[in-house]
Amino acid sequence: MIGAGQIVRVDDLSQALRVSPVTIRRDLEQLQRAGLLERTHGGAVRTRPFGPEPLYADKRLRCAPEKQRIARLAATLVRTGQTILLNGGTTSLAVALAISERTDVGELHLVTVNVAIGLEVQRRDIDVVLLGGQYRPQANSLVGTLALASLRHIAADLVVLGVDGIDARFGATYPHSLEAGVAEAMLDRCHGEVIVVADHRKLGVAAGNVGAPLERVSYLITDAGADERLVQEFRRCGVQVLLA
Repeated sequence: MIGAGQIVRVDDLSQALRVSPVTIRRDLEQLQRAGLLERTHGGAVRTRPFGPEPLYADKRLRCAPEKQRIARLAATLVRTGQTILLNGGTTSLAVALAISERTDVGELHLVTVNVAIGLEVQRRDIDVVLLGGQYRPQANSLVGTLALASLRHIAADLVVLGVDGIDARFGATYPHSLEAGVAEAMLDRCHGEVIVVADHRKLGVAAGNVGAPLERVSYLITDAGADERLVQEFRRCGVQVLLA
């Protein structure tokens, strides 16, 4: 009855099934304990599984126009002189490129594990620091012990996280624990805001490994194709959701 990523309300289920709201709430709690859905304010949502991780080349082609709009909106939150942490993936790359196109900001420091950012962002007043680590081709990123050790020397003003999934219960998630570990370490090295950039396909998805709990997310920037019910759920959790 509950489709993947779909939000349902207790009152609606009570009327449809002709049982009391108390019974519905009890059943939803049991289904949540079984990992089949998660409770939301006044209802529940069935978390969508992530499935097999696609190749990086395929990721770059998916929702490319939406990623560009998300990136341009995220870039407007950047201020001159900031040190910004960016993780791996195609949406983070799009943000870095959008930042480099802004002519009204400069003296920026982009610190990243994203190999493509190191290769593609070339502007004299933007300093790109590519951290070391084990190369992971699925995200075109550097992960592991060396990446985490390098991050310990960073004090950032802003974090921009691309994700493989984000939902109201688990927050930002990734298919591999090493990617989640880098995201978590970036949060620890930032004294400012955390921006999650994710196209609409990634909302309501749990990818298996938590990189950023929802309470640490300042902004979620997604596209206009996002399910309005999911958007409202994130807002009820205190996240500022911006639609590109």
